[in-house]
Amino acid sequence: MNIEALKTFLVVAEVKNFTKAAQQLFVVQSTITNRIKELEKEIGQPLFDRDNKHITLTHAGEHFYEYSQRFLELEEKMKMEINSCNTYSKIINIGCVNCIYNCHLKPHISQLMNKHTNICLNVILDHSRHLLNRLHDNSIDVCFSYLATNEISYKCIPYKTDEIIFVTNSQNIQFSNGIHNGEILHLPIIYSKFMPKSGFDWIHDIFPPHYVFQFTISVIKEIIPFLLQYPYYAFLPRKLIEKELKDGLLIEIPLLDYHIPPLQSYIIMKSNAKYNPLDYF
Repeated sequence: MNIEALKTFLVVAEVKNFTKAAQQLFVVQSTITNRIKELEKEIGQPLFDRDNKHITLTHAGEHFYEYSQRFLELEEKMKMEINSCNTYSKIINIGCVNCIYNCHLKPHISQLMNKHTNICLNVILDHSRHLLNRLHDNSIDVCFSYLATNEISYKCIPYKTDEIIFVTNSQNIQFSNGIHNGEILHLPIIYSKFMPKSGFDWIHDIFPPHYVFQFTISVIKEIIPFLLQYPYYAFLPRKLIEKELKDGLLIEIPLLDYHIPPLQSYIIMKSNAKYNPLDYF
């Protein structure tokens, strides 16, 4: 399968416009059209639905999008391993959920690099399910995930357990002694769904079905600056904001009607892995 055609497909899928894709890739639009036609002929399915104004992925295109990303990641991994074999004794490809990285893994990265100068480290931040797919395809060696697996071909080791707490700016003391579920519904909450759906079942015990939060953001760490400046509220892992809590910039608000279950993360790797990541982390 043509690598340039795959890269072209991914760009078109992102910008949703053949002309913009051509500009971004510095080619004429006919080249973009021909590459997509070649891919669709090879796949045997249309990858895009087109009209005069819009381009959207077909059902087949949506599946092909994820496979294309993983295919190109494997190509990059192969190139990196071949070109670095004379410089480094080991290449470690780590996949990690953004929240786990910021709470636990990030502080260990510089220590690891200082201690093991002969190691080449590659870190990919993504959602748990996508990381497990990458682990399956061998584009990463180890996965730090909120999703566990029972497959016998994998080792799934409990990593860290976090406490989820309800917090706000330290100047916002209205509910410093505690809050009832009914009162939470009327507050300006910044929400981030930082783990799989199964791990967020508790949120439905506090909020009604299809509740719309005033402010949502995909990267959980980006909630912190807003909390520090404005009277917002958020559910966050204690570890993520331990410095802000210690410095008195944020305060925890006790939940009077509910106890949020602990948040468990896992280290997952192939059973036949060549090394144990726990030796490094």
